[in-house]
Amino acid sequence: MASERDVQTFVHRIEEGVWAGPLRFLLLLVCLLALTILFISGFQGLSSAAGMEQAQIARELARGNGFSTKVIRPLAVWEFRSRKGVFPAGAIPDIYHAPLNPFINSLFLRFDRKSWAMSSSLALYPCDVLIAEVSIAFFLLSLAINYFTARHLFGPRLALLGLGLLVVCAAFWEFALSGLPQMLMLFLFSACLYTMARAPHAAVWNARDALWFAAAGALFGLLALAHGLTLWIFAGALLYAGFVVRPRGCYALLMLGTFSLVYAPWLVRNYHVCGNPLGLACFSALGGSPKSENVLMRSLTLLKGGLSPGTLRARIQSQIPFQIDHLYPLLGSSAVAPLFFVSLLHPFKRPEAASFRWRLACMGAGAALGMAVFGLAGEDPQANNLYILFVPSFTFYGLAFVLSIWNRLGINQRIFRTGLICLIYLLSASPLLNTLLQKRGGQLFHWPPYAPPIISLLNKWTSEDEIIVSDMPWAVAWYADRKCLWLPTAVGDFMELNDSRLLGAPLVGLYLTPVSGDAPFLSEIANGEYKGWAPFILGLKNFLPPNFPLHAATRLPLNNECIYYSDRDRWSAAGH
Repeated sequence: MASERDVQTFVHRIEEGVWAGPLRFLLLLVCLLALTILFISGFQGLSSAAGMEQAQIARELARGNGFSTKVIRPLAVWEFRSRKGVFPAGAIPDIYHAPLNPFINSLFLRFDRKSWAMSSSLALYPCDVLIAEVSIAFFLLSLAINYFTARHLFGPRLALLGLGLLVVCAAFWEFALSGLPQMLMLFLFSACLYTMARAPHAAVWNARDALWFAAAGALFGLLALAHGLTLWIFAGALLYAGFVVRPRGCYALLMLGTFSLVYAPWLVRNYHVCGNPLGLACFSALGGSPKSENVLMRSLTLLKGGLSPGTLRARIQSQIPFQIDHLYPLLGSSAVAPLFFVSLLHPFKRPEAASFRWRLACMGAGAALGMAVFGLAGEDPQANNLYILFVPSFTFYGLAFVLSIWNRLGINQRIFRTGLICLIYLLSASPLLNTLLQKRGGQLFHWPPYAPPIISLLNKWTSEDEIIVSDMPWAVAWYADRKCLWLPTAVGDFMELNDSRLLGAPLVGLYLTPVSGDAPFLSEIANGEYKGWAPFILGLKNFLPPNFPLHAATRLPLNNECIYYSDRDRWSAAGH
């Protein structure tokens, strides 16, 4: 029978001894596996418009059609015609999205060709699950990299505690299931931070340090290929490397050189395809001046006046307060991540941790300015949210600051320290717990506005050489696998494109959904961006233009909230 001393020895090994570290790590792995199973089992499909759009680009890559898209932006029509003279026939090159996320997803889609066709009998598109699984894998890889970075800066115990806070952060899981590239970006940015953490402040040129900075530049190039807005983060890193790291300018030029080698070919591709190396995404900065980005992308002409200094100043002045007001959710609702800003005033004993925070601050300032210029307000999770990339590092610094202050208070009782850590975990995990405990009511997909089984019917009602028009072209392109024009701002633009055949194919369908139907009636439908389409959205057949070519209409399931206009009755012939 075990003695009291043996029991105490066993407990000590669990709490502080040789078993403590492996047991904590094992508990973390079990928690991570359980959360992965829970989220995948309750998965309702991709939730982001940009995520669906990148997914259908990935499928075109897997087909061998190159970096092409089935989503047609009216502004892209203007871009091609004004610079190249003609809209491309056949496969339409995408000039809006960054290429890396679709390219990586395409590698996995190649192995699941049988699931490409969405069936109306399925509630969940199998390719949605595949995209989410790839994103979760990048999240798990980024956790490992962040652990080693934090271990280098703060030691193994704090690194493991901080890693647990990242696992229970709901924002990471939301992005992983959205289809957005943020988890790929998190992986690449975490690798960037690891290389920069390993590269110290050099006083003289050092070959070993040069390799770390060269690797950081190449990784930043890959990061920019995942999302162009991260160029602002790279600008902050260059600023720090150029003015702080000695010899001044040498390592910054090295980073810029390796970055250019990785990123420049994409600019050349865009210039060759559409005549603009920045593609269509650069016009996103015009959104909100005075019209939203969505209205701009649905226009057949570019907004006159462009981005003037006055509109740019007004945009930044409105976005900076927005970021400050929403900083906590933008940082993943982590209890300690916002304390990074306070930790800038704290004298860390480790020189690596003390210096590295200023590199983070420079990159964070660049990210904040970039998001202010291009805008953050929109869908949730937001495609332009770069703060999520800083959550791991900010969490480690915030946690180190809290524990350092706690140690200075001289409260040595273990129970109080454990209680503090549990409180931090509870506050950080509360959004995740709310997500897991909320009642979904048996809903199988993100309705409204997405109903994949209904959208897939459009594939049977149309052919590959016909074009559909919709207020959600990303979903039509992904679930129906058909070319889809984003609903133009005016009916006249639709008529011009249809009569002139500028797109190389007839416009045979108009699919309207809660994206426009659930918009505020007076401000959006009657007098706003959907004003010209109000009779169509409301289903008022007697008020439609007499010469409108799509005269047949049918209401679709789910409370008849979707309506489909066509050139003829195609649904009866298809047996639906």
